[in-house]
Amino acid sequence: MKTIYRWSYILSALIALLSSPAIASDQLPKKAGVDSQQEPSGPGGRLAMPYEEFMIPSDRIGEIERSALTGSVDSAIKLANYYLKIRDRYSLEGIHWLEIAYENGSKEAMYTLGSNLIDFKDKSSQLRGLYWLKRAAKECNEPYRRYAKSMLKCIDHK
Repeated sequence: MKTIYRWSYILSALIALLSSPAIASDQLPKKAGVDSQQEPSGPGGRLAMPYEEFMIPSDRIGEIERSALTGSVDSAIKLANYYLKIRDRYSLEGIHWLEIAYENGSKEAMYTLGSNLIDFKDKSSQLRGLYWLKRAAKECNEPYRRYAKSMLKCIDHK
């Protein structure tokens, strides 16, 4: 892929990621007693690590998986975020949970699947990413429809 395409894609994906509320932490269950307006900090007032909110204790993974497999969109997205943001951004396990989120009723998962798969190294994943972005451009609600169209436009101009 050409360098210009990669930079325009990266910029488009970053803008979409930063403004993507369905996969952001505000769609995940809130911790009791935590004010969403306060500054992120950990024990002792230190700043929280990036993506710390996507951590899942190992003893809770099975419970969250069962919830996702029985229809919870939030649980599937939580698992996808954990695998793609904490473990490995090229995680097939994360892609699996995004597919489950879509099957459970999240149209936004189409966009997230496409925007993640398009950046994988293998051609088959990239083609599948194009498939999901094209579907998102037609079927998603705003702003995901616009994000998908923007990414497809960047891909067309490579």
